[in-house]
Amino acid sequence: MHHRFWLQLLLPFLAIPLLVACERRAVPSEASARDSSEATPQLDPGKRYAVGAATVNYYDPQFGRRQVLYFRDFGAEQALYDLPADTTSDTSAQRAMVFSRGRLITYDPVAHTGFTDSIPLPDGPMIGAIIPAWRMKQELQSKLKFRRLGKRTFLGNTATGYAYDDGIGETRVWVWKEIPLFLEIPVFRASHNLSYLVLEARSVDTSTIPADALFAIPSTIRLSASDSLPMRKR
Repeated sequence: MHHRFWLQLLLPFLAIPLLVACERRAVPSEASARDSSEATPQLDPGKRYAVGAATVNYYDPQFGRRQVLYFRDFGAEQALYDLPADTTSDTSAQRAMVFSRGRLITYDPVAHTGFTDSIPLPDGPMIGAIIPAWRMKQELQSKLKFRRLGKRTFLGNTATGYAYDDGIGETRVWVWKEIPLFLEIPVFRASHNLSYLVLEARSVDTSTIPADALFAIPSTIRLSASDSLPMRKR
């Protein structure tokens, strides 16, 4: 399944480094709101988000790690930067993913290596490697045990909750204008027990268009085919 491929590809980048050093199991929070039959808002074809541009800062409260998501042109261009834990003064990116016009590049700015893949919208990456199950056809939603959760408020914005199970465990996500504001993502720890990675948006700026430089690949990065780069393997 195409989405399973992206889950396997992106989770090591976003989650595995956070889990191998920890043996404490995190428990997902209970959704207090009840399921809703509210229809999913419609987007124009080819649009990932319902706003043209945004900068979203994410935080992992368990490990203190941070990610920053930039996008413009309704998601036709996206950039995701993995930053060090907030316990350090270092703000340099440790990993970067740039998606532009159907081309995805993941690179390590320290090792100066990266790999590239081609993926069409609307299958571009999403924060936490989540699947936008709420936009899938009912047949696929049934296979993923998709269900709607109630609304919750984050950063003053009312977000709609969704849950699905892709075989690892139930993922829960609350989205506002198609931007995930809170995520509970099932992952396996080094001890092979199921745990949950929590990501929450700490700030959302939709008034500023991210600069061109955020979507540019440094000339020092050596790109390889996706299947040949060592950092891809577990």
